[in-house]
Amino acid sequence: MRYIELQSEFDSLPDRLSERLMVTKRDVQWELDYRLNTLYEFAGNDSWHSGKYYALLKDQIRNFKRKLELTVLPRTLEDWWRYTYELSHKGVRLYVEHINTIWLNEDTGELDEETVDQVFPLISYDARMLTVDEYAKLYDVEPVTVRQWIRRGKIREAEKAGKEWRISELTDVPRRARYEPATYKWISRLKDVPDEFSFLSDYTNIDIRKRELNVAEEAPEITYIAFLTSRAERGDGVTVRLTDEARDRLETYLIANPDVLFTGNTRSFSYKHEEPSDEDGDVNE
Repeated sequence: MRYIELQSEFDSLPDRLSERLMVTKRDVQWELDYRLNTLYEFAGNDSWHSGKYYALLKDQIRNFKRKLELTVLPRTLEDWWRYTYELSHKGVRLYVEHINTIWLNEDTGELDEETVDQVFPLISYDARMLTVDEYAKLYDVEPVTVRQWIRRGKIREAEKAGKEWRISELTDVPRRARYEPATYKWISRLKDVPDEFSFLSDYTNIDIRKRELNVAEEAPEITYIAFLTSRAERGDGVTVRLTDEARDRLETYLIANPDVLFTGNTRSFSYKHEEPSDEDGDVNE
């Protein structure tokens, strides 16, 4: 398969792709309305979430929409720029991004991959961060159970505030006993990285997954695989093999590090689901 590489410094963004980008405030507002109407299709990693979780997520999106309505944005972004927003346990966040390079399938003209070299946060509506007791009361569980979930890595959204834990209200109670894949990201170079995890310093994203064991395969003690990549790079990154104990230590470090964000439940939206109709009206400033 052959690919066509286009760079923002030298090329124009193809019309077919440009029309899919969110480049106006109206595009973002329409997309948020669409997500509210299809909430149950994308709200989380699992097919099941509690009614409490869905109600809180709806409130977050509606509050963010009200904040967006009061914000003045450019009428239309320039070529190679777009709006993108995230829904996660942190709340709702809007960014403006610059696409640096895209790769198109030579036969179909469809987008295969892209790299982003500039990201600027614009607006956010943050979820409430709760104490262990407050979270337990909200989701009708015992505080001791919540602390056990944190220690066992079942609540990866927890954050350290001094010696205490804080948990986002948009963290649903865990439902599965088996290990779930975990993804984390960070922006700046991490500090005080343990020597055994020095590989984290050269990347900005990590994806940890349970290894499919084969009894005939060597090194059966390696039960997890971690894939490390950088947001602005195209390539395979690096793969690290982990034992149970190493994975526990790695995730404990990542969860407790304030510069690291768990993104396993993050949904990013950078393209319009479909073109809004003219009857929606122009709501841009």
